[in-house]
Amino acid sequence: MTIVEDGNARQAHLTDLIGPCFTTLHFSDDGHVLGRWQATAAADVAAAIHSALQK
Repeated sequence: MTIVEDGNARQAHLTDLIGPCFTTLHFSDDGHVLGRWQATAAADVAAAIHSALQK
């Protein structure tokens, strides 16, 4: 992939589009991650990618 910033192009990977973040690991008695945690994590990733693409 190529990223163009201020008229300058450079080669990049998808990971260049996301910034540092925290990953929350949720443990439960039955070993399954709650659905709302999965939905929240997916929304956070989508928002981070969208934000990076807008820069």
